[in-house]
Amino acid sequence: MLQSHYYGGATRLLLEVNGEQLTMEDRFAFGRQPKVGDVLAIVISAADIRVIQSK
Repeated sequence: MLQSHYYGGATRLLLEVNGEQLTMEDRFAFGRQPKVGDVLAIVISAADIRVIQSK
């Protein structure tokens, strides 16, 4: 994980996945927020993916 930002109950993470950067938002239990450098196992539903092309 490259960055993490906490917004109340939601956490926005910047991840590196296979050399690509991915932004993810999720809710973690109190005291269980991941920290920069942590390795996370994630499952991504194709229905929940939004692709934004860079210029």
